[in-house]
Amino acid sequence: MAAMKLAGSEVNLEFSDSFREMAESDSLEQKQKAKMLEQMQVSWDEIEVNEQNLGFDDLSLEIYRQELLEELKQFENFYRYMPKGVYTGFRKTKKVCPENGLIALLGYPARSPQKERHQYKSYEFIYINENGEQVLQNHKEILEALSTHKDESRFVPKAIDHGDEQEINKLSEQINKWLKSQAVTEEIQDDGEVKERMGSTTLDLIEKLKKGKKSAIQTIQTVGNIRDKYKKENFDLITWFIVS
Repeated sequence: MAAMKLAGSEVNLEFSDSFREMAESDSLEQKQKAKMLEQMQVSWDEIEVNEQNLGFDDLSLEIYRQELLEELKQFENFYRYMPKGVYTGFRKTKKVCPENGLIALLGYPARSPQKERHQYKSYEFIYINENGEQVLQNHKEILEALSTHKDESRFVPKAIDHGDEQEINKLSEQINKWLKSQAVTEEIQDDGEVKERMGSTTLDLIEKLKKGKKSAIQTIQTVGNIRDKYKKENFDLITWFIVS
């Protein structure tokens, strides 16, 4: 009922106090656990049918973990002391990367300058086009895209390598548009009026609640208002790739 009420709101995107109270209640959590147990009975054959829709929380992605582990064994200090914001780029294979844009890893919450040791609570791993729209929807597909291009020669437009302010601002605006779309989307009505509706992260949170995922409850407890979370100043840009 809480999810339906939230999904039905068009302008007021806030999580209400009553909704937060329901999400934190023990009775709801017990129902969520029961739902999770029910879902665990799904056979692996059924899961494989929908593999393309799975993300980090559904697959072990062991092939990538092992590759990363081997890399870290050889060059641990190199990566440990690498500064934030390091970037590169490549010419895309259209079949794997259908659109020009940006692949980026964002860390939340952003590290304050005064803090020496910092641990991110969550990461956003995205592939967006030049309009800030998501190109590939799940992490496995993005990792596969990067893996396919890992032996390609580095290619970054000269204007970006030279720090051209106009080009850098375009990239920044792409990320800003994506961040905003996670909390709210704008829809132009027939009469020209602009209405705000829930963004993709808010809708995804509702879907996870309906499926009984405990992570959704934890998100509401720790973050609360999605609109407040997805602001540019709340994220660090850890690393990024220009897709050309």
